[in-house]
Amino acid sequence: RWYLILGENVRWWARKYFEFIGPIPSFTEEEVPDRTKARHELGVDDETKAIIISLGGTRAGKELISIAKYLRDEISKYFNDVKVFLASGPRAGLNVNSLDGVEVINKPYSLYEVIAGADCVITLAGLTTVTELLVLGIPAILLPLKGHYEQEENARMAMSIRDGFIIADLDGVDPRELAIYVKQLLSMPRPKQMRDLLKNSEKVALSVLDVLNG
Repeated sequence: RWYLILGENVRWWARKYFEFIGPIPSFTEEEVPDRTKARHELGVDDETKAIIISLGGTRAGKELISIAKYLRDEISKYFNDVKVFLASGPRAGLNVNSLDGVEVINKPYSLYEVIAGADCVITLAGLTTVTELLVLGIPAILLPLKGHYEQEENARMAMSIRDGFIIADLDGVDPRELAIYVKQLLSMPRPKQMRDLLKNSEKVALSVLDVLNG
């Protein structure tokens, strides 16, 4: 049986037949990383501002490599101790071995374990990463891929439910603009963790059981 749904009927139909639960984190309550331990792994103390640039799982984030050193130098004008890290996803195929004044995270890692120790993150707007940032309470600059509806919607969603997010344009990214945004986020109180999202996987399981049980 096929249904043709047009115009505003789509919204009505979705609300009637679908239950929106929200994003599901990639880790459980028991796996939430300890921030102190995460910062120790990064080699930073309480006074250091740790900025992580996540290049994502594809080559789309390669433009961010060239701005890393400029960003560190610029932010260092306002804060005494700043460390910038580059985190490249396993499928990105980006050969980043060293960059003057910037630490490259080469060891195997789960991104949420790394960003748990960050004071600010610069990243694309994939749903998994955005959800991890929400749960962990980490401020971030989101750079959704142009014309990528999901990433653009993820960024809008994040900003609508919590402070500590800024959306910027990945195409022709301006390092001076990013530096201003980073300084702004580092000067704000750290957002609260949204640990309620950790319950979403259980909600999905219970909803599936309800459907299967009729």
